[in-house]
Amino acid sequence: MLIAPLPARLGQRITLYIAFVSYLLCLVTAGFSFSYYQLHGSENAIFASLLAGILFFVTMGFVLHMMARTNIPSFAVVPPANVNKR
Repeated sequence: MLIAPLPARLGQRITLYIAFVSYLLCLVTAGFSFSYYQLHGSENAIFASLLAGILFFVTMGFVLHMMARTNIPSFAVVPPANVNKR
């Protein structure tokens, strides 16, 4: 299967959607940086900030995507079933 199913937990679904929004913001920032480069060149602090923003959004999207796709076990405390009650 090429596309994995959505995670079962609500927190992981929200994390996955935020990761996709982060990827989208990376593309928007890349578009702004390309247009800013065409107008002002690369010798500018704003252009460097836009490149840092691209790196931030890619990294954030990757980390959140991995968190959403990880199989997280339940940490609920379950009493053992075979304990003799006296």
